[in-house]
Amino acid sequence: VVSGEVNAGKSSLINGLFGRELCRTNILPETDRVLWYQFGPVARDVEITPVLEERFRPIEFLRDFNLIDTPGTNSIVQGHQDITAKFLPSADLILFVFPVTNPWGAATWNFISELSPESLKRVVFIIQQADQREPVDIEVIRGHMADLSIKRIGHAPPIYAVSGKNAYEAKRAAPFAEAQFKKSGYPELEHFISKKVCESPDRNAALETWRSQAAGALRFVEDHIETQTHTLNTQSRFLDTLEREVDEIRERFVTRLPSHLTGVAEIFETEAVWVTKILRRRMGAIPSLFRLFTGDRTGPEMESVFVERLQSAVEAVAEKDGVEVVEFCRRHW
Repeated sequence: VVSGEVNAGKSSLINGLFGRELCRTNILPETDRVLWYQFGPVARDVEITPVLEERFRPIEFLRDFNLIDTPGTNSIVQGHQDITAKFLPSADLILFVFPVTNPWGAATWNFISELSPESLKRVVFIIQQADQREPVDIEVIRGHMADLSIKRIGHAPPIYAVSGKNAYEAKRAAPFAEAQFKKSGYPELEHFISKKVCESPDRNAALETWRSQAAGALRFVEDHIETQTHTLNTQSRFLDTLEREVDEIRERFVTRLPSHLTGVAEIFETEAVWVTKILRRRMGAIPSLFRLFTGDRTGPEMESVFVERLQSAVEAVAEKDGVEVVEFCRRHW
């Protein structure tokens, strides 16, 4: 949040920070409402209330930070200070801008005196237009402001003397005017802002919350993966054991196969003897004479009878083996 009296140099301060004309500057007040700068892919302005306007700009800095530019602590428009005060509790930094020509404006000092102790911890004093005074004069002003701060709020906040005009011109120059930028006082201010924001308790708490939640989610995923891996390994070992046991059972029954084949051969021989007896009876003189007149189907009939009896005998042996296999598996598992 950037605050201060009308024409204290707030807009120039902001433009110097961004190196572009984010806020218009003029001798007459240009900011007649509280401006809430946020990131947006397209530049656009949205009026929220008559005293509050959202401004979206495609500036990378605004992806991580919002910027509040206020009309002035001495603004006569009803509602300006109320809106400004609502942003202060959640602000990482509250920059109070004082013009080097008159850093004693009562409106600003009264506003600062009314801040809560928690907000006062985030207050920074900015002496703007420092290029209009000699360095020795700046140090005298800085000392008087520190003394007044101790009297009004009990401590002296950080005080930076800068020239927004010089910083803006240095950043816009091609090539970058490093000497002018250093002379503007902005390097120290920007370093302080970066350090202070990075160490913000609220931001650190939010980051810690996200870190904790992310770590918890990762632990859950890792535990789930570990459980699934253990389950798969257990199932794999079970399947390996099952395959070995099936192979052993198969080997055992294959070993018994010759004896089963011998039994099938005996059945074949027995059925062949039976069919031979039937065939001899049908090949007698009288049956043969009878078939001369009725037709001879002895071959197909004998084949059908033989196949049917042999199939029945083999199925009986196979069923017996199947029952043995099922019973063995039931006892084994």
